[in-house]
Amino acid sequence: MLARTFQYKDEPWRFDMFGGSRLTRGRRKSARDIAAGRSASASVLPAVRYADSAPGSAFMELAQKLAPQREDWSRMQRALMEMVPPDHVVEGTLRLGWFEDVPGPQHPFRLQGPHHERIALCPNDGCGFLRWDVAMRIPVVREHIEAWEAVREARGDEAQQKLVDGQQPGFNTLPPQALMHFPRDEAALDEAREVMQRRLNGVDRHASQAVDCLTLYQLAVSGGYQGRRIRAVPSADDRLYLPTIPLPGFAQLQGDVLVGKPPYDKENLLPIAAAQVVTPDQEDVTAQFLDQCFAIQYSYTGFDEDSGTGADMLHSKGMLIIPPPGYWSPDPDHQGLHLACSREDLKTLSRWKSRRERDTLPQQMFSTGSLRVKDVLLPGRLGAIPIAELRKRSMDTDGDDAFVYAGYPALVGHIGRVMQSRQARRGEERSFKPPKTAHPAIDERGRYQAGRAREIMAEQRGARCWVKPPRSPCAFSRSQMSCARPWRET
Repeated sequence: MLARTFQYKDEPWRFDMFGGSRLTRGRRKSARDIAAGRSASASVLPAVRYADSAPGSAFMELAQKLAPQREDWSRMQRALMEMVPPDHVVEGTLRLGWFEDVPGPQHPFRLQGPHHERIALCPNDGCGFLRWDVAMRIPVVREHIEAWEAVREARGDEAQQKLVDGQQPGFNTLPPQALMHFPRDEAALDEAREVMQRRLNGVDRHASQAVDCLTLYQLAVSGGYQGRRIRAVPSADDRLYLPTIPLPGFAQLQGDVLVGKPPYDKENLLPIAAAQVVTPDQEDVTAQFLDQCFAIQYSYTGFDEDSGTGADMLHSKGMLIIPPPGYWSPDPDHQGLHLACSREDLKTLSRWKSRRERDTLPQQMFSTGSLRVKDVLLPGRLGAIPIAELRKRSMDTDGDDAFVYAGYPALVGHIGRVMQSRQARRGEERSFKPPKTAHPAIDERGRYQAGRAREIMAEQRGARCWVKPPRSPCAFSRSQMSCARPWRET
């Protein structure tokens, strides 16, 4: 099917060139969807007019610049076809700083508070920093900042209050998959029964109507445990920095905490010692910083203005923390930067033909492009996790959420003992993530090969693929195979 074109508006279209996260969304189905009898969302692939994929066309020159490697097919959804509202975008020329991932205490980019105290955060795989003045030029970010400040000062209008209330994270239950890697333990079971009884008592006391099936299901499978979702960012030392979390167990930490990261295909629910956990109540400047800083999840596509004629194109994505005025790194070399990012955040660059040559990146780069906001996070949504703890859970900080649970000493102790025993047998911890590959998209005769059917099939094998009707020359198109014909690149 991927090796064929299809007819739409009397023109042939192909859909074997690009993809992204939308290709896998048909595999996701929540408990709420199951309870409501809803089917999973359809997986989609973008379709491109066949004429636009002809060698030498303007579109193919653009594709070759943004996707010089075969593996870049999955990045084009964010790099080229991302659709966001107009107020989520800012365009212009920025000075980008690229930093090597080094241990936090050694990192040259050091946020500093108004009284010269160090903020223990640093750029690392997926996470960087955006200057306040640039952030305020993005309408949606400015709207969130102004709304949060107005509500905090009790002068917000109804729309601003609604905007802030919509960001309240609430609490999260503990998925049963997180515990499937650990054996039964009587003390942990007794604790779970007590926790569930407290939850049931609370539900009975506050319920104005019958408890729905979904709530009962979550209580039955999660044991009543409650935690908080945080957006993971890298800590510059070995401590876990949490924002203010108004849940039982967090106000006065009495023991170790559990930090989990889905999917729980291995032991991704692990303890962190109480001595390493820092909260704003302890008057710590980094934890207090998390209670007052904004952040965005972003995509950036632009040109490397320092690369000369026929400028290289680049694409990066991840999280950007927005330090308030007066918190930027005081190093003179960093004063002119608009973005401070990890080299790992750069995903494609035109001159990267056969490998991702991040070691050759300059420390700074002038770039003209488009900065797009996927999500805005208000103060109190970030949590800084030690880099070593991130690696244990195979976590990046480009938008991954972590889940923190406190106040369950029997469960924490049981998991800690089990993991200590297993680590003694296993030795060095290894990640389940497959190694990333890099293959040139230009063949031995110097021709750019646009088709990625082999890569798409490897990703989608065993799942359904659906293509949606187009709205533009490069759009999402319904797979209607009438008048389809096989084709081959020459």
